[in-house]
Amino acid sequence: MNLKQKVMLGSGFLLLSSLFIWNMEFTDKEISVPDTVMSAIVFGDTNTVETVEAEVVFNDSLISNLETTMQGAILDSSSAFVKEKEEELRIEKERQLELERQEREKRLSQAVKVKGNAVLSYNPFVKSGLTVEQYNKILKGTGLEGCGQSYYNMENNYNINGLFALSVAFHESGYGRHRANTNNFYGMRGSSGWMSFESPDSNIQYFGKLMNKPLYKGKSIENIGKVYCPGTYLHWAEAVKSMMRNSFNKI
Repeated sequence: MNLKQKVMLGSGFLLLSSLFIWNMEFTDKEISVPDTVMSAIVFGDTNTVETVEAEVVFNDSLISNLETTMQGAILDSSSAFVKEKEEELRIEKERQLELERQEREKRLSQAVKVKGNAVLSYNPFVKSGLTVEQYNKILKGTGLEGCGQSYYNMENNYNINGLFALSVAFHESGYGRHRANTNNFYGMRGSSGWMSFESPDSNIQYFGKLMNKPLYKGKSIENIGKVYCPGTYLHWAEAVKSMMRNSFNKI
């Protein structure tokens, strides 16, 4: 065996080992080497060996291209996902803007007076749009002074007109000076007598929840009065409206 054949034999065994390792990594089938290729490896047929080497290089290239294609597909999928979420956010934002527009139109259509974003409406279920500062300005000097944030939260959490809510408290408690029980500004009674509350805020939020019950929800001030103050509901309703007007004029 001459030197060239020895070199070819060594290269052949290296090539065969490479083929076997490559096959184990990329397929679960055993590799099958044709007799001609085996003969070429053993006996040093340079042409056949070169052909096998070229095939191996070609297969490596296919694998590399496949990996690149898969990476591109993942990137395309990720991009599509992001675009889909962006579209969902855009649609949701437009929906919210439309709801806000409808709410403004509803408020304005039932408004008696308008000052900036604030409206005076005698519908207990139309938001007044008052700010915390405007509520505090109305409440200054009363037994509910400093509760502007509570009324603002109540209006936005329960969709109850904040002006209506504070006017009921004014009427029931003499502007917050005469409470039925601890922090009870609304003259509320329970099964065991006058109710008490941990704080003015808890009483205000409870009123918001109460107005959302079927007994009151969606009714006019007069019809709410029939339940809330049945004996003198017409006087009660007019007193509440008068206090709403006076309070709105303070902002």
